[in-house]
Amino acid sequence: MNRQNATGDLLRFSGRLTLESREYAVLKTAVIESSLGDFTVEILCDEHDGVLLLDRAEEFFPDAVSYIQRGLDSGCGPQGT
Repeated sequence: MNRQNATGDLLRFSGRLTLESREYAVLKTAVIESSLGDFTVEILCDEHDGVLLLDRAEEFFPDAVSYIQRGLDSGCGPQGT
């Protein structure tokens, strides 16, 4: 994925959420990282917020579902340690 696609996907997903929602607040913390020309959207959050994002992705942005699920399954972060 290139930076333009990563940024565009993030904006399309966040654009479907209300500005007051917890999911939008979590997405605002996203970081787009580059590694050898590939770009990754990284969102640091607890498991509960990850599940909220997964629910919204299933509703509004199905392309993100597998990536969010993979992050939840990896157990990364405070609750996965």
